[in-house]
Parts: sequence; C-alpha cells; structure tokens
Amino acid sequence: MIKKALLISFLSVFALIVSGQDYRDILRYSNAMPLGTARFTSMGGAFSALGGDMSVMAYNPAGTGIYRRSDIGLTLGWTSTNVESTYNGTVIEADNMNMHLSNIGFVVANPLRDDSEWKFVNIGISYNQLANFDRMVDMEGYNGDNSYLDIETYELNEGYVKPDESPFFNSTVIFLDTVNGEISFYNDYNRSGLYGANITKSIQERGRIGEWNFNISANYNDILFIGASVGVESINYRQTSIYSEYPTAGVPNIALVNFSYKEHFYTKGSGANLKLGLIYKPIQQLRIGASLRTPTIYHLTDLYYEELTAAIATPDIYYPEYLSPEYESSWMAVKPFVFTGSGAVVIGKYGTVSAEIDVLDYGKMNLSSDDYDFKSENRVIKETFERTYNLRTGAEVRAGLLTLRGGFAFYQSPYKPEYENSYAHTYQISGGAGMKTERVYFDIAYLYRTKNEKHYLYDMPNTTVDIKNTQGTFLLTAGIRF
Repeated sequence: MIKKALLISFLSVFALIVSGQDYRDILRYSNAMPLGTARFTSMGGAFSALGGDMSVMAYNPAGTGIYRRSDIGLTLGWTSTNVESTYNGTVIEADNMNMHLSNIGFVVANPLRDDSEWKFVNIGISYNQLANFDRMVDMEGYNGDNSYLDIETYELNEGYVKPDESPFFNSTVIFLDTVNGEISFYNDYNRSGLYGANITKSIQERGRIGEWNFNISANYNDILFIGASVGVESINYRQTSIYSEYPTAGVPNIALVNFSYKEHFYTKGSGANLKLGLIYKPIQQLRIGASLRTPTIYHLTDLYYEELTAAIATPDIYYPEYLSPEYESSWMAVKPFVFTGSGAVVIGKYGTVSAEIDVLDYGKMNLSSDDYDFKSENRVIKETFERTYNLRTGAEVRAGLLTLRGGFAFYQSPYKPEYENSYAHTYQISGGAGMKTERVYFDIAYLYRTKNEKHYLYDMPNTTVDIKNTQGTFLLTAGIRF
C-alpha cells in the first residue's frame, strides 16, 4: 500500500533533491534517545526527580540543586549495532561498533549563609550525547513486479525532473521516445512489460548529536529545588546509500546488466534551547519533579550529490557514468516542546525507585528556509506525526560501597495509527553497578535497545523491507567529588 506521506514526498522529489532534506530528516534529529553517565543510563534515564547526577542538566536542570559537594566526571561508551533486514524472504545482517564520549562535566556546589533559607546555588556545565547514528543496513531480495527505473521514468514524463538533471537519463538507463511527434521516456522493463531483478541496497550512517548544557540551580530549605539550563546542540550526520538492480537472465528484451545508484548526504549544524525545572520534597522520602524544554531551533547546512554507474549487454553501446554537482542548502528546523513529569521514592540509605514520562507533539516540528517553501513538507509533518509519550523507570539498591541498578524505557513511535511505522516503538533495558568512596566513584552500565520498523526501497508495491535494529552500549564513568 502506498502511504500518503511517502506519496507527497515523492511528488516533490525534485525540490527535495535540490534542498537536500524533508520531514524524515527533522524526525531523525528530534527522535533522540540520549545517553549520559553510567548511573543515569543504568536506571533507564529516570533521574528527573532524583537529581544528583550531571546528566540531569539536560532533562531537569533543578537536579543539580541536590548537590552538596562539587563533582567532576567523565563517561566513555562503546556501542555495538546489529541490523537485520528481511525482504521477500531474504534475511541479511550488518554490524557496526564504535567508541564515543557519552558525558563529561562538572558541578560546583556553592553553599550560602547558614542563616539563609536558600542553602545552595550551584552551577554546572556538561556534555551529553543525544544520538548516535552509526549503523550499517544491508538489504537484498528479488522483485518481479516493478523497478526503481519506473519511478525515475514517471518523474521525467511528469516533468518533476528535467532530463539534464536526471542521472538515469544521462547514463542512458532511461531512454527518450519521440514517435508520432510526442516526447516520452521509457526503460527496458516498461517497454517490454516484463520484470525481474535481484535488488541490493546498502545504507551507511555516521554521526552524532551532542549537547552542551550550561546550568544554574538553587536549593530552598532542602524542600524546593529550581534550575535552568541553556542547551547548545551540535549535529553531524553523514549517509551514503547504494541501490543496485541486477535483471535476471530469464527476463527477455532486457539489455541492462545492472545499475548502481549512489546518494551521498551530509548535514552539519547547531541548535539551542532552554530548560526549566523544579523538584519538590514534601517529605524526606518523596520527590516530585517537573521540567520543560523549549523547542530546539536548528540552523543546518546540507551537502548532497549522486552517482550512477551501469552496464549493458550490448558491447557497442556505451553507458556513461554520471556524477551530479554538489547541491548545498541551508535551512532551519524546529523540534517540539518536551514536558516531563517525574517522581521518586528514596528508601533511606537502601535505595531508590523512580519513574518519569515525557509528553511531546511531533506534529509541531517545522522546516523553513529563505530560498525554499516547505509548505508541503510541513503539511506532511502535521498529517503524519502525533503527540507521543515516553516512559522511563529505574531503581537502585545500595549495600555499603556497592550499588546495583536497573532500568526500563519505552519511546513511543511518533507516527499516527494509519501508518505502518506507528508500531515502530523503541524498547530499552539497562542495568549496572557502582562503587564510591568518600571522594571517588566508578560506575558501569549496559544498555540494550531494540526497534522494529519498515523501510521502503522506493514508493511502489512489493518494496517493503522489515528492519530489526538492536543496539548494545557499555558505559564506564569515573568521577571525583570534593
């Protein structure tokens, strides 16, 4: 079934090639599932009501008001990603591993006068990794119903792409017919009416979203904690996609031996937001938190170019290689408000239990540019995405110097129910342990994430690929409190 959002995107494909982005790009940058310190991660990220961890600057800035001593720490991560694809019964796996900086920062605790009801005013700076894009996706299978060339041929015939800007026409994979004075484009498949090809597609993604937070917080009489953080995000994303078709020997009248279409896409940029939060302790054992993150406004620059190579069975016909110019564009994107409500129970010196929920509306995402009208893309955003709820829970048990932790998180798919990827939720299980002395602490964590989704090779029937993403991350934190 051809999905409405994909169809609208398809009809504006030439504009997307020139501008280099569409609604799926802002979703990629908005649908982040962050890491932080090992303690934060092992408890599922459910720290908005607990505080006392550097990662919390990015979620509830009031959490640093819990500190009574200064803190400096570093967290390194190792992430392994496995992607399993299934297309028409063919199963392919691809693996990737990388090392990264998950968190670094410090908090300076500033005690106030003994007779003041304001006990502390603390300041801090931290870096959190918000998203790790590194992964490989390999897909393979047989399609006897249609071809990617049908999409490209249709675009040329409808005037969505000009002939001199089409890599397929310039490489003589699509042909021009001027019979009876009418101009039309065709390919080997639709001229013969016969189809059959082995298809491969490989997607390589690289990059990160990182955020620096500049935080201030205050402690009022050990009952109310308030705080604010200014977040400055940086985006670095690179994707190389290679799609190839190999017509099968059983299909007659096909001179094409194979073609390989490569797309190269690179984005870099930055954004800023403001976070406000509070934590209230009505009794010693209970903490209630609330925080708000304003929309992050991104300023981004894209670089895009494409290549095509092909081979033909007839030796006296030459198929030239095609390399497009580099298209560069600048644009702005806005990702939505996030409201977080949280609660935690502190069981004396024995442990804690915490939970929190995010509320955000992906339909409020927005794209804009000085030289391109994003009306159709913004309409697709509103029609495709909806309000979502993310849940995080965690617990820790303390036994002397040693602490054991566990957590669970659920990130709801932003797609509305009528879209297949409305069930593409992300599930996260985590665990870890920590040890601390009077001044030094060490924490370890392991995080496991899984997500099943649909990928479309192109916008025609029999092109849906089932994708299963699994990711494991090991984190190590070392820090000093003084």
